[in-house]
Amino acid sequence: MKKNKFKNFLIFSLLFSFISCNTSKVYVDVLKPPSINLGIEYDTILVFNRTKIKTPKEGKQFIYKLFFAKNFKRDITASEICIDAFINSVNDSGKKNAIKIFNENISASDGFFIPLELEKNEIDLLSSNHNNNILVSLDMYKSGYVKEYINEETYEYITISTTWRTYNISDYTVIDQFTNEYCFETKYIKPNNRFKGRFKLFFAVSEIVGYDYASRISPTWFTEPRYIYKTYDKNLIVASKFAQQNHWDEAAEIWLKLSESENEKHSSFSLFNLAVYNEIKGNIDLSIDYVKKAYKIYPTKIMYDYLIILQKRKEEIQILD
Repeated sequence: MKKNKFKNFLIFSLLFSFISCNTSKVYVDVLKPPSINLGIEYDTILVFNRTKIKTPKEGKQFIYKLFFAKNFKRDITASEICIDAFINSVNDSGKKNAIKIFNENISASDGFFIPLELEKNEIDLLSSNHNNNILVSLDMYKSGYVKEYINEETYEYITISTTWRTYNISDYTVIDQFTNEYCFETKYIKPNNRFKGRFKLFFAVSEIVGYDYASRISPTWFTEPRYIYKTYDKNLIVASKFAQQNHWDEAAEIWLKLSESENEKHSSFSLFNLAVYNEIKGNIDLSIDYVKKAYKIYPTKIMYDYLIILQKRKEEIQILD
């Protein structure tokens, strides 16, 4: 029985090694449509941090200073980082524009409970100087930290809970409300191995949370892995190195010549690599054609999976347009 397990493990290891030797991983930036449809057209988003308006009311000052002052200050800073990440993500898409706004006269969140929706007069105050119809409000931001000791190992857990509301300014309705809890875990054995700078970690996770909500309602850039074939052919290896150094045009010249090779593998793999090249250049239809040609000559699972990815990307591009 043990021999069979070892044999299976050896076969898997050799297969993985073979696949790794035949391909190189590269990365492509893709613009994805929002995960939900808000149901209205908009170009500009007003963004409001409702958790950063004012410090707690006088009746709560003593409690905050006694128990929560440090965390409250951290959360105020982290919530602003969260907002900035949301705005950067929207603006980087090139499809929408996000503007941060501030008004001290708006009812604030205390950081512990989700507040009531903004009143009509509050929405008017926030949007009066802007000609748009979408308002996003970060209504709650709170964080937590837990440390556990299990079998001589130390675990740290950071949690960040947020609630976002998106309003249709024209009729004052909430068209999206989203609450999310993000948990980040770190583990270390010796104290000197622990993550140094817990606040920095909170802030880094806050950025992720901001980008997460941006991807829900706005087009967002993502970095995704792709594979290119290199095999043991010296020309494919050279082209692969060019691609990994971001010299895609030089790599494409080599693949174009090899695509007419009498060696089926070299021809098929080069056609496939040209598909990746054309996706990066934004030529999705041409990329799909190259994958189909490659698959027809020498089909592999990588090619089949990539064709599905490209067909989905084509649908996403049509939505964005």
